[in-house]
Amino acid sequence: MSATGTLPSASSPTLTARLRTARAPVVLVALVLVVLALLAWAGGQRATGSLDPNAVDPGGSRALARLLEGQGVTVVRAATATEAASALTAAPGATLLVTVPELVSPRMAAALRGARPAHVVTIGAVPAADGPWPASVATNGTLPVAERDPGCAWPVAQRAGSATVGGRIFTPEGATSCYEGTVVDVPGTGATLLGSGAFLTNGRLAEAGNAALALGVLGRDPVLVWWLPSLADPLQPESGHRADPSELVPSWVPWALLQVGVAVLVLAYARGRRFGPVVSEPLPVTVRAAETTEGLGRMYRRAQGRAHAADRLARAAVVRLAPALSLPRGAPAPDVARAAARRTGRPEAEIRALLDRPAPADDAALVRFVRDLDDLERQVRHP
Repeated sequence: MSATGTLPSASSPTLTARLRTARAPVVLVALVLVVLALLAWAGGQRATGSLDPNAVDPGGSRALARLLEGQGVTVVRAATATEAASALTAAPGATLLVTVPELVSPRMAAALRGARPAHVVTIGAVPAADGPWPASVATNGTLPVAERDPGCAWPVAQRAGSATVGGRIFTPEGATSCYEGTVVDVPGTGATLLGSGAFLTNGRLAEAGNAALALGVLGRDPVLVWWLPSLADPLQPESGHRADPSELVPSWVPWALLQVGVAVLVLAYARGRRFGPVVSEPLPVTVRAAETTEGLGRMYRRAQGRAHAADRLARAAVVRLAPALSLPRGAPAPDVARAAARRTGRPEAEIRALLDRPAPADDAALVRFVRDLDDLERQVRHP
């Protein structure tokens, strides 16, 4: 490094250095993508849905379906009325479970009209359209889901004992009413009405006598057709229903977006940190600029370096004057002298002689030279 303390220029970063700098962000983004892929795979492998025999979430009924299959009952999942009718036709004398009776339209009920299930179980209500279920059932309010005793002589309820039931209260004539009217067996029709399907879910199956009650209600026949009516059934009438876009988004998407947001913030923080100067001056000690200037002045004086000092001062003046005169920073001294003459009105030869870096004969001449340079710069900046 030169005595003036000039810093070395920073070289352009190589490709290897760029790759090394970008390594951490690339690894972070790769990890986020891997996590998103795993979440997407897990979401696709894990079925969810209320009272769905394939769903493993607390509201699903996969545990009950497996329990029924262990008892020798074949569980057939039907997503549409056509599938339910086909399953009942293929297995006469089966049990039909209707999970959402409110969604059964007349066209859907008509598709099942020729079916002859041995038992029909409805949850929460009875379909309004005619089908293989009681024509009309009176109701009398609802009860919260809670553990209740049977309170009836129906054998299925007696074997199960207390269960977590509730929901709609049924009051059909001549029926066997259990659990305060939330579980009703209608003799002569093979129909069982459930006010709520809470005791059939994965989250409630292990409570009280829920498993025994579920097996007694749904496991009476060799085949159980588990029908999940929905608005997506092709036999549904055109009602102008439009699904909420949020219903179409998988449950894992908000958590994935949250992770991506956190990753972006971490990356922004990492890339936005200040790492100090690009090149640091490897000085053994810190020297103030004023002391450095005084030291250089003493060295020039001791070496009688008036010519060298005048040359450095003139060069610096040319560099400073060029931008003030709207010239490039590297403009030569003649161009600077010509422009300065036009700006100040002074003779070009006089200014050029000043900037040609004459060698002062003594210290007094050097001082006058410095003053002349200062006057020139002042006149250029403030004509």
